[in-house]
Amino acid sequence: TRHFVSRVHWTACNAPEESSFFDFGNGYNWAVEVWPYVTDENGPPVHVVFPPSRTLSFNWDEACSCYEVGASGATLVYSRSANLFTLTYPDGSVWTFVGFRSGTIAKGRFKSYTGPGGHSVTASGYTDAGHITAIQATYTVDGSTVTESYQYTWRECPDGAERLESLLVTRATGGSSECLQRATYTYYGGFGSAASSSSASATAGSSSSRSGPEDTGTMGDLETVTQEIYEDGEWVDRRVWYYRYYVEGSSGGAVHLLKYVVDPEGYDALEADPAVADPFTASDAKIAEYALSYFAYTDFRVSYKWARGASEISYYFWARIETDTDYNHFNLR
Repeated sequence: TRHFVSRVHWTACNAPEESSFFDFGNGYNWAVEVWPYVTDENGPPVHVVFPPSRTLSFNWDEACSCYEVGASGATLVYSRSANLFTLTYPDGSVWTFVGFRSGTIAKGRFKSYTGPGGHSVTASGYTDAGHITAIQATYTVDGSTVTESYQYTWRECPDGAERLESLLVTRATGGSSECLQRATYTYYGGFGSAASSSSASATAGSSSSRSGPEDTGTMGDLETVTQEIYEDGEWVDRRVWYYRYYVEGSSGGAVHLLKYVVDPEGYDALEADPAVADPFTASDAKIAEYALSYFAYTDFRVSYKWARGASEISYYFWARIETDTDYNHFNLR
């Protein structure tokens, strides 16, 4: 599951002055739930981030020679010999993350999770850029071991960044294996040395990519996600999510911030509109007719939002709340 996060201060990928914009490989400011990570923001405390919005912060505790957090009872330990962070909860669940040793490519990346009941999730490898290449989730059903695999394909974009091109989900039970679903991703600016020409839709399973109009997104912004399920030996039920963003100089939001979300229902209707020759070149006014939601921002925080079919428009007002200095307490609401 993906979430758009307009403000992230603790990232392992960007310099502190760029922390409002981050890209973990699925486009700027998109956080993926199954990619939690650890970062120290170039110094203590250490933060364990569970997308989209849960963060645990740890200070060094000399008494136990570990990092420790208060109310949750969770403990974070770093092994220098293994170059590994281990986060343990009172219920027995254990998370591990790659350490920060000099020369480590996948610094802070998710490595494994083991639940109290034995359910386990493991990252089986990383690219040269530090991105996860596959995740295996193992659990037991009626005495049989089931393994679900999430296989990621990565590709370099014209700006030199490596981004997710496709995801394939499979399931193995006993000696049999089956495909479940797949997704392909396109980005503004495309893949490779140059963006390919515009097309009316993104095709799942294809390595091609396209570039939207310059006023609807910036290089590296996630443009489309095309989802399919495997049924009776073929890929069916094509579903397209389409996104537009604010760009340099536009009003209502800064570059890389999400503007319109067009869900599969809205995309199908947009594509079928006789007045629309190409959904990707349609005006914002036309997109607004079919979008699931629209966002406007103040200082990178959402200040205005509407959703298709909603009877009300939501306005957000932010105020600073005086709290103690515990990193795990919010002071802005």
